[in-house]
Amino acid sequence: MTDKPETADDALSLMNEVGSYIDAQAKEIAQLRGQRHLKPFDEVGSTIREARLRQNLTLENLASYSGVSEVTIGKIEKGQVNVNTEKLRAVLKALGMDLWVG
Repeated sequence: MTDKPETADDALSLMNEVGSYIDAQAKEIAQLRGQRHLKPFDEVGSTIREARLRQNLTLENLASYSGVSEVTIGKIEKGQVNVNTEKLRAVLKALGMDLWVG
């Protein structure tokens, strides 16, 4: 594909191609949201707490499974700490959860 369409037909073809790509991406995102009960990132703490309680885990249990301290997990759940991604991923993994970005 060239950097600049040479004819109106080339430009129309390029626009259709881009439109198809955007439509496909939108469908994929909608499908992922439907499959995963996705939540905004600012709800990650409450989501972790809900998952921990649903699994009948104490902070001590989750700390043991994840390798992240009880204090840090408590602060994450309350949104009181800026946590690095390694600790966040460890807690989520211990709960059987994934972190999605997009």
